[in-house]
Amino acid sequence: MVNSGTFFFLARPRRFGKSLLVSTLKELFSGSRSLFEGLWIEDKWEWKDLPVIHISMNMVGYRDRGLEAGLHRMLDKQAETHGVQLTEVGLGIRFAELIERVAHTSQRKRVVVLIDEYDKPIVDYLQEPAVAEAHREIFKTFYGGVKECDEWLELFFITGVSRFHKVSVFSDLNNLRDLSRESRFADLTGYSEIEVQEYFRDEISALSKVLGKSIQETSSLIREWYDGYSWDGRSFVYNPHSVLLLMTSQEFSNHWFSTGTPSFLRGAVTSDLLLELDDLEVGEELFEMSSVDLISPISLLFHAGYLTVKEKKGTSYRLGPPNREVSDSLTPHLLGALAPSYEMQARWLGGELRTSLTSRNFDEFFVQLNRLLSSVPYLLFAEGKESLYHIVLHVALRAMNLETRSEVVSHRGRADTIVVTEREVFIFELKKEKAEVALEQIRARGYAEQFVGAGKAVILVGVEIDTETRQFIRWKVEDFS
Repeated sequence: MVNSGTFFFLARPRRFGKSLLVSTLKELFSGSRSLFEGLWIEDKWEWKDLPVIHISMNMVGYRDRGLEAGLHRMLDKQAETHGVQLTEVGLGIRFAELIERVAHTSQRKRVVVLIDEYDKPIVDYLQEPAVAEAHREIFKTFYGGVKECDEWLELFFITGVSRFHKVSVFSDLNNLRDLSRESRFADLTGYSEIEVQEYFRDEISALSKVLGKSIQETSSLIREWYDGYSWDGRSFVYNPHSVLLLMTSQEFSNHWFSTGTPSFLRGAVTSDLLLELDDLEVGEELFEMSSVDLISPISLLFHAGYLTVKEKKGTSYRLGPPNREVSDSLTPHLLGALAPSYEMQARWLGGELRTSLTSRNFDEFFVQLNRLLSSVPYLLFAEGKESLYHIVLHVALRAMNLETRSEVVSHRGRADTIVVTEREVFIFELKKEKAEVALEQIRARGYAEQFVGAGKAVILVGVEIDTETRQFIRWKVEDFS
């Protein structure tokens, strides 16, 4: 990277090694050779001892002081660290002044600028678009002066979880190269398969004894839980945070997911797009954040690490959850965003809904679903649409780890929801019309035909919904098999 240009940007999810990468670059350019003795890079790096301006937006104090005041204070601290004085007043021109003055403290008249988590003051306020937009404008000014500093810059490297393109945070940095989806840098952060097997050999051996499994079985389980992240559809890496905690605790758990709740889910959860997250086809436009108040929930889930690139086909991408940790955790969080009551959430996750389904006790099944509906804030029932009822059904079933697909396309139509258990296939159709009409649509469009002869009972369920009472009110069931 450092031999191929000057201005770079890298987007990765939280706790994926961005800050470690930045601090490593800082020590390399600062000439801290003793830290790298015996490592691969020791005899391959030109130890230049350049000044480094290292800025972490986590340390700016934008919540307490406000972003602009926090950035001014950060510039003052950097000036003090490098023994220079700033005389300019405006935010952007002061940043440019800092770069030039610090560069002149070195013999080579060059400086390295490293900015970590640049977008945190925007992402933290996505639920408050006016604040996020104000922060975007401040950043536009802040970075505006950098384009005049090219002659002083050895490297300008920025990290974040997303790139706000059309909102012009970096409108003046038109030479900023985005490494986020370049195949050459796909494994710049995260652990590759080779790295996990080589550097955690002893820990994997110890874990296999704890589990009573072979090394191969244990490695396969680690792969299932924590591998699968990709930004180009070809190179896949493990979540480093989860792998480290697994090796320390010797216990499989949702280590990474539990470190941060996706607060934006409450606002995004009513999107029809959330019905089927396992096999999403998207275009290039998804990867560029546009307006802070019009961001696709799928784009948010991708940038936050809850979806990843499974395959690239030309200019289109197939997305899905990267691994078991995310798949098992995401659906309960969606359910919690729909129905904030923990007690009710725990009830459904406890298996009662699953039991009523597999025992074909549909009266009890829909009583429980209606309890879930009753806990959904009324503001989410927008314009009396059917989609929210589909989402509630889908998310509740997925929360029980049932194989659930929604909006399933066939040659004659699209089934609302199909659930596959060990013994049955349940096909649901939801209508504002009578339950009999919903049931007839399943028959007429042949949604069940693909499952005939599969050795499982095929159960058709036509459901009538009432948008006035916001409930599932009638259901008709038929054993197609």
